Amino acid sequence: MDFFEWTSEFELGIPVIDIQHKRIADYINKLHTAIENNNEELMKEVAESVVNYTCEHFAYEEALLNKSDYILTEPHIIVHNNFKASAAKMREEVCNGDNIIPAAKKMRSTLTIWLGSHIKKEDADWAESVGHLFRKKSFLGSVFNFFSKG
Repeated sequence: MDFFEWTSEFELGIPVIDIQHKRIADYINKLHTAIENNNEELMKEVAESVVNYTCEHFAYEEALLNKSDYILTEPHIIVHNNFKASAAKMREEVCNGDNIIPAAKKMRSTLTIWLGSHIKKEDADWAESVGHLFRKKSFLGSVFNFFSKG
């Protein structure tokens, strides 16, 4: 059974973002499985992965916001930065702390509450501003080019 049950209520209608959000939910569920199995090594691995992936997701989302006409881009980026700091602290507690299982449980709960709330509130606020960009073919090419450069 999933700890974070992904349903259509979390979908913004922007497939690439919905897929990324679902992947974060999958990490939450993988962390839950690790906790249920008392697998501390997997807890550490998932804690590292979910924080890294969330930071990548934020970078992608922020690039979209910067290309859109969303007027609250800067405050949204501040929300992301605050959460990145919190997530990094939780990762440190799971990966290097003395109480791995309680730290992993705290991370699981925090991520679950934050993801659901963030999608339904903050992300839902910009979905229309960003969504129209995906209906412009020229923009899709620029997004692909931006993220395929390495």
